[in-house]
Amino acid sequence: MKSPWISLFLFGGLLLKCAAGEVTIYSADEDVRRLTQVSTVNFGGYGMTGSRSAGEILLRRILKREDAFKCLIEVYNTGTTAAKVYALAYFHHSAPELFEICWKDTVGKYNPVVKSAAGCFVMEGSFFEQIIRIRQGEYDEFVEHALKRATSSFSKAP
Repeated sequence: MKSPWISLFLFGGLLLKCAAGEVTIYSADEDVRRLTQVSTVNFGGYGMTGSRSAGEILLRRILKREDAFKCLIEVYNTGTTAAKVYALAYFHHSAPELFEICWKDTVGKYNPVVKSAAGCFVMEGSFFEQIIRIRQGEYDEFVEHALKRATSSFSKAP
């Protein structure tokens, strides 16, 4: 069991370093906060270079965490419509019962416009259209690949 004094000491040291302008604090929860704010859905790269979108990068980083499920529930509950799509894609692959509950709860109640990108194109469509894509498994391969990479990074840990 960790001593609370050690945590207090470490936290106090970080505060002193931050006050001196030496350290920029980065929290894993920053990934969750940033994913809740994404405005566009994109799986598989965009633009001529095939760059990964911010949402895709953030989702990959969250999936590497042991508390990914809890984090994505928070993203679904508090995020933009685009953020909800990322969370639902994960639920469809890894928690199908939760996915079914979530999408059935939104039908007829919540159907705003969602911006999505594919290749060089940015489109607008309804949230329900995104749910249909998820139900058809269009994003499963991305989630599966991201989870495999996350699992391999856990197994490499000391």
